[in-house]
Amino acid sequence: FQAEAIVTAFQQSWSLDTNSSMVITAGTGMGKTLGFAIPVIVDALISNRAEGRVCSQLLMYPRNSLAKDQFAEIEGYVKQVNNSLIRSDEKERCIGIAIDADGLLKKKKDSFPGTLKDKPQWNVGGKNVYDSASEIYGKDKPASIIACSIESFRRRLKYPEVALGLKRGLRRIVFDEVHLSSGTQGAHHSKLISRCRQ
Repeated sequence: FQAEAIVTAFQQSWSLDTNSSMVITAGTGMGKTLGFAIPVIVDALISNRAEGRVCSQLLMYPRNSLAKDQFAEIEGYVKQVNNSLIRSDEKERCIGIAIDADGLLKKKKDSFPGTLKDKPQWNVGGKNVYDSASEIYGKDKPASIIACSIESFRRRLKYPEVALGLKRGLRRIVFDEVHLSSGTQGAHHSKLISRCRQ
């Protein structure tokens, strides 16, 4: 199912139909994250090359704990990709990844993720929520990938800089645990996506 999900995600990313969707269903611990993480990272790399740095991939989670857990896993993949870019002397293509859950958006990030000593400088965060969000979602120093709680993202859409940053390059929204988006909460999530499209 992972290979099928990856191929389907790429077909959707690279088609003219921007309203396509996919649902991955598998048991706990079966590797669903890999099914969407690979397309997210590859499309972030493509966006970095084609458009310059933009916030192109948004990963939304119903709970802060899940956002933090998934962020750590995906950041591990991003570090390896960035290490390869640094070794190939393509530092300008390094992927920025940020988390917007449980107040972590404000945490200062001096450099892009990676494990090598000569990581490129990023210098984002470390300010109040508004300024940190304006940088990380916005146009100045955006993260290519943002893992966020749904509630945090709802609040960020009120910031003009965030909306403008997303308008410049958002290509994919991933809803993890989408089965929890039902009833009243599902209606809220639907309206959130409508606001994002507007």
